[in-house]
Amino acid sequence: MDSAGSSLSVNPYLKIAIRSGLALTAKACFSAGSPNPGYYMTALAPSYGIDNKKIALDLSYAHFFIKQNSAIPYTPITNEVYASFTYKTKTISPRAGLDYGFGTDTSNHSSSAAHDVNLFAGVTRSFDWDTAGAISINFSPSLTLNMGTNRYFNFLRSAKFITNNKNFKNLVKEKGGNGRNGGGNSNPGTTSLPGIELSNLEANVDFTFSIGNFSVEPEGSLFLPISGTDKNIFGYWQLTISYKF
Repeated sequence: MDSAGSSLSVNPYLKIAIRSGLALTAKACFSAGSPNPGYYMTALAPSYGIDNKKIALDLSYAHFFIKQNSAIPYTPITNEVYASFTYKTKTISPRAGLDYGFGTDTSNHSSSAAHDVNLFAGVTRSFDWDTAGAISINFSPSLTLNMGTNRYFNFLRSAKFITNNKNFKNLVKEKGGNGRNGGGNSNPGTTSLPGIELSNLEANVDFTFSIGNFSVEPEGSLFLPISGTDKNIFGYWQLTISYKF
């Protein structure tokens, strides 16, 4: 994303996983459609996951190595702790989670702690089809309510409505007069931090098509804003292509 709006990002990644559920993911991020295309970030994320007939659990920590790039707004959030839990049923499965980001804000030529949190809860339904041979198909629609602090532009997994929304400045609180997204509210001279508030309702569709070790996964979301001055519905999409060695 750039200051003018959304743009294409290409993120090649390598994930090393073992059967116990432990994994390590390394991802490089490149802006491909902005006025200043090129590399802007590397993310390293150790994780632990469980996925069986009854539950799905996803725990991870990520560190973002961010390179200054005019196509990407400033963010002090360089670390993330993520947790999500889904209780599986044959019909509607409830899910909930926490996404916490932290780092150091240097936008005012000083160093201060920066924090952002997003809480989410919703429901999902999974449809699976296995055909003859090694072909499998999964279709998973979901509805999620997001609630957070929304102080900063960030790359948190559950806050794509900030990272990819061209009107993110209307969702994120800004420090008065410094030209960067910061940890205060929009009233200059105040040092109080905004609290947690309802952000939006997210309607998501995830589709996975697999042939053996090769898979293609398109995913898209529509966000219906609840707070903020911008009430326009906006969207996010991504396409993941992977091969398991």
